[in-house]
Amino acid sequence: MEEQQVMDHMEEPKRVSPLNVSLKFGFIGGMVMIITSLLYYLLDVQDNWWIGSLTTLAIIFVSVYFAQINHRDNELGGYMKYGRGLGVGLLTTLFIAILSAIFTIVMVKFIDPGSIEQQLEIQRQAMIEQDMSDEQIEQSMQFARQFATNPLFLFFTAVFGTMIWGLIISLVSAAFTRK
Repeated sequence: MEEQQVMDHMEEPKRVSPLNVSLKFGFIGGMVMIITSLLYYLLDVQDNWWIGSLTTLAIIFVSVYFAQINHRDNELGGYMKYGRGLGVGLLTTLFIAILSAIFTIVMVKFIDPGSIEQQLEIQRQAMIEQDMSDEQIEQSMQFARQFATNPLFLFFTAVFGTMIWGLIISLVSAAFTRK
């Protein structure tokens, strides 16, 4: 009888969606990436691939890690399986990716429209150094220009690239945040 009373008072574990915590930390991470990108642009260091890449990875890692910890400790009672941590990380990264992709389009279309031409010229110089023929270079440049100026292509490329890094980071981070 006493066991039945205990069972009656026990609540069924509540199902908590990782959406809110992922949205919160994804938004924060995305905004930090946007602010960082603007600072790099103003300081004229946006062309340094290593600085940008390391900053992006650090922002994604910190955002994913804190989203996982927050979800585990504040919404799941201190326990989280690896798969749930991976899901939180990927969802957080998706929100970061969408924000940064939108900013990328705004950046190349309105803030620094000459940046695409600069990148295309860098590609042209690399092809010249590889001793490609003029015809090959021109064909490659036409192809690259078509994609580089297409906002939809820019959006999906930015999201896809960010999601690849987010997957790797989430796989590693979930191993440390699971309990």
